[in-house]
Amino acid sequence: MEYLLQHLLMRSLWVVVVVMLAVENGCNGCLEKERIALLQLKDSINFPNGTSLPSWEEDDNIGCCHWERVECNSTTHRVIKLKLYGVRDDRRDDYWHLNASILLPFESLRSLDLSGNRLRSFVGNEGIGIVVDLSNLEELDLRFNTLDNSILSSLNKLSNLKILNLAGNNLNGSDSTKGVSWFVPHLYFITTEFGSLNNLKELDLSSNEVVNIITVDDG
Repeated sequence: MEYLLQHLLMRSLWVVVVVMLAVENGCNGCLEKERIALLQLKDSINFPNGTSLPSWEEDDNIGCCHWERVECNSTTHRVIKLKLYGVRDDRRDDYWHLNASILLPFESLRSLDLSGNRLRSFVGNEGIGIVVDLSNLEELDLRFNTLDNSILSSLNKLSNLKILNLAGNNLNGSDSTKGVSWFVPHLYFITTEFGSLNNLKELDLSSNEVVNIITVDDG
């Protein structure tokens, strides 16, 4: 009888240990697919020979929710914020072309800051618009990069954005609407590209060749 009680006690203790380890892993780590995506994002940031984000290590014992510049939901442990402003090494002649599909696993992402990274484009046919499934994305900070007007059509697909910062890029007052070419340099930004951003509350276009913006209904 005593042996049976000891056996049951040991099994109970083992179950407690397993549960504690599972809870600890859940608290410390984001989902595996998000962890893999973060490592791919690090590779893109550091290409070809950068050294940024040293805490993002494939074989470390620290969960990715505790990596620098990453914020997770305390309950779901999904990544909700990436604060990657100025994260790239100071390589003045090296533009960054980011494959936006890397961001697809971050389905709960609410805030994405890619400012100050000499970002030149989002690689792929849909650009940043490929992350249209990121229905929780509310804040997108792309200021102080080298983006031009080609970014606009893909941004239009991020219909849940509330805050969009494009300050300090290479946007200008030229665009095409209904087959008619418009060009109003340094004065007005005539575009249809923000027409679907119905939830947008803040839009910053400062430090571009834009003084005002006219949104034209393309319907």
